Amino acid sequence: MDAKLAQKLEGFAELLAQNNVSKKIANSFNDLRNYIADNLREASDFVASKERIEEIQKDCKVQSVFGDLVNPFQPELIHLRPEQVALSLGREYRFWNQTELTVAEHCMNMAQYFQDKYPNQPELAKWAMIHEMGEVTLGDTATPIKDIVPGIRKNEDKLLAKYATEQGLSPKMPKEVHILDKRMMITEAYAYMPNKEYWDKAALKM
Repeated sequence: MDAKLAQKLEGFAELLAQNNVSKKIANSFNDLRNYIADNLREASDFVASKERIEEIQKDCKVQSVFGDLVNPFQPELIHLRPEQVALSLGREYRFWNQTELTVAEHCMNMAQYFQDKYPNQPELAKWAMIHEMGEVTLGDTATPIKDIVPGIRKNEDKLLAKYATEQGLSPKMPKEVHILDKRMMITEAYAYMPNKEYWDKAALKM
């Protein structure tokens, strides 16, 4: 068990005893303390510590087909070539690589929509073309995984903002692009994924 947590638990146990808390409550607390200890020991077998995660992310290196070495967890230092972006998104497929629709096609379809509907706002089409930049370095990671793995979502956002600025765009994704991205997800799911009922429910939550 973490030393600081163990110390706090022991201190609380002593406080219970000093204040003559009933034996039943004290025993319940002791059961809870043991439960926490057992689960922390079990979790330590497969969950890396914060320090270990930071160490791995700091030393991480991946190489592009052009020989460039980049650290996907240091987006502020990444300089991606347009050819690398096109190659990566053209080889990445939507819905966790379970369809034949590439991420590049998804971006192009969105850009075409904005170009047709908002011809006087070229930034929307340009943003649509780059809005999946995070998948260049970390792939099409399922949303639940992004929510539990430290750094993925934050680093995707940093990389996207950096690349947008380099392309002369606002660093923040326009809300129109975000909304269309969600709607396109449902449309594509209906076209390519088998469980329509699941996506019906997903659409209602949007």
